[in-house]
Amino acid sequence: MEPWEEVSLDSISKRTHMGLTASLALKHGWAVRVARSVSWTRETTAKNGNVKPGKKEEHFWVGGAKPNFKEPKKVFLINKLYMKAGMEHCTFDELKKYVLEN
Repeated sequence: MEPWEEVSLDSISKRTHMGLTASLALKHGWAVRVARSVSWTRETTAKNGNVKPGKKEEHFWVGGAKPNFKEPKKVFLINKLYMKAGMEHCTFDELKKYVLEN
């Protein structure tokens, strides 16, 4: 796995839960960052003996802090697999509600 690197908000689609959350948070005064990492899957051998090479996969994470990342009073984290609001697992609707709360 490659180390994390911070990337532009334009790296994520605005149609995904990550993109929608980032847009909503920015509109309500949150500091938002996007990070990317790259990993490779293992090569596999099929029953017939053919070897399939590993694939490169990109992983994006969106994090938000309010009022900022140095002194956060509220935080969220979302990626393709899970969402956390205040470091507790939540649904997308719960995350939206959390972002909108003062």
